Parts: sequence; C-alpha cells; structure tokens
Amino acid sequence: RRGLTHARPRLARSVGNSRVDELTPAILYEWHRELAVTSSAVTANSYLRAVAVVCGRLVDRGVLAASPARH
Repeated sequence: RRGLTHARPRLARSVGNSRVDELTPAILYEWHRELAVTSSAVTANSYLRAVAVVCGRLVDRGVLAASPARH
C-alpha cells in the first residue's frame, strides 16, 4: 500500500489529466524510465508493481479491458 501512496502522485504528474483507460504500456514504460533516473531502481520497480496491481484489479472489475502494465 505504501508503494501506491507514493506512486500515485508521481504517475499523476507524469500523465496529467489522462484517464486510467487512456494509459498505455508505452506511457507506463516512459514513466518507469523517468523514475529510474530520479529514484533508485528498487523504488521505480516498486512503484510500477503498485500501479500494475491496481490496473489488474481494475481489469478484474471490468473497468479496464486489459492492463497497460502487462504487455
């Protein structure tokens, strides 16, 4: 849960006003790449995992057709 608490604002700054169903693997890849420059690899990977968990849950609930964090 801590990872998501910190990942959410960083992702929001990166994607702006995009809706969750507008996220693509390319957007998440670029966000993760930028995080790896400004944070440790462990932090960047932790944040990406947290976002992937949320996206997976949204797929399970029918909000997303597929997770942009899995390609």
